[in-house]
Amino acid sequence: MVQTYLREARDLVTSMRDKIRRILDIITGAKQMPTRANGTQVPTMEEFEALTARVVQLENNDELQDNRLDELEGNNGGGEVPVPPVEYDVIVEKPSADGNNTTEINNAIKQAAAMGGERTVYIDAGDYPHDGIIELTGGITLCGAGSSTVIRSTNQNGDGWPTLCIHMTGEAPTLRNLKITTDWNGDRQGTPYAQAVWVDRANRFYISGVHVVGAGAGGLYCETSTNGIVEDNEVQDTLADGIGIGYSGSSFNIARRNNVHNTGDDNISICSYKSYDQSTGNTIEDNICDGSWFARGIVDLGGKDTIIRRNTVRGAKAAGIFTIRDDLCDTYECTNCLIEDNLVDGCCDPSSGYVANYQICQDTKNVSVINNISMNPKREHYSVGANCTGHFEGNEPPPGADVQAMKQSHNIDPKRFMRPAPKLPPKPKER
Repeated sequence: MVQTYLREARDLVTSMRDKIRRILDIITGAKQMPTRANGTQVPTMEEFEALTARVVQLENNDELQDNRLDELEGNNGGGEVPVPPVEYDVIVEKPSADGNNTTEINNAIKQAAAMGGERTVYIDAGDYPHDGIIELTGGITLCGAGSSTVIRSTNQNGDGWPTLCIHMTGEAPTLRNLKITTDWNGDRQGTPYAQAVWVDRANRFYISGVHVVGAGAGGLYCETSTNGIVEDNEVQDTLADGIGIGYSGSSFNIARRNNVHNTGDDNISICSYKSYDQSTGNTIEDNICDGSWFARGIVDLGGKDTIIRRNTVRGAKAAGIFTIRDDLCDTYECTNCLIEDNLVDGCCDPSSGYVANYQICQDTKNVSVINNISMNPKREHYSVGANCTGHFEGNEPPPGADVQAMKQSHNIDPKRFMRPAPKLPPKPKER
């Protein structure tokens, strides 16, 4: 049986030779490979080169190939090839007996950090109440057993506001595969510590497989952070934005394949305040946004070189997709935004004060709105405000004459948005 499997593997490797060589051409010079969406680590350059050399050797020497297969079968005794287990550096096996896990989880993170290098802390299944800040520092992966690992905030800090946050800082912090919730049932809070996750001055951060249910403020909030990925998460029932991917100078971040619904403010947002550098090069793609009961679906307030593509936005009380230079928030002008291949359905309740499923507002410069679909608007399909420039093309239904009359600027060159994949922290080691 092993011989059959190995021969099949050999054939697959051989068929992948040309693809591998093309990949080598693309990533030549990279020092660290990114991670695939399915959670596996892309090989290093050295591993790619070794694999390519092995493919050539196998192609040129069938006899050596067959002898090696026989040898491997003999060494294994004809049994199944074992799968190595995942190794964790520190394990939190069960909730603390005193009902407060803040110290226990923070101590586990500190223990892993003291080992040096990039380390993994695993939290086993269970309900983990906590009443303080969980400090997730650079180089540490904090992961759980999926939705059965529940990090639950119980604290109102004695001042009537909740301390819910997992605080991610530094170089390459990672949060994966757990549920975050809260006992808070009060009003929306303005402190960043009331977010479910606060990414603060981090680089190469990664958040995946996290389910946020409720928060005194936002769900996954990225502030002054760069080169991160927020993917394959679910965020619901927050009192502020579901995912804030581009706040306060946060740049070159990606929010993709997230499910965001029933949020108290925007589903997914970029907000670039003038008191920070302009948020640049953020991407919002392939998300499902359903039910912003107070505000908008996807917004770009003052970002630069933003991509908003292949998203579905339904049932936002205000506009579905919205761009603006926001005087109230004192943001930059929104410039060079690409809005492409989105579906917006049933947004913009007349009581919200907004006017369209797709609303391009004041001082949005050089926006490209291409191949989008608008359905069942409660007011208009499209709207363009004062001092906007840009380009509409291939949208369904076509915009009216008032939108087409917007001052036309040059189309955005798609090559500007062909960005290299961010370099991600490694996944748990195998032993």
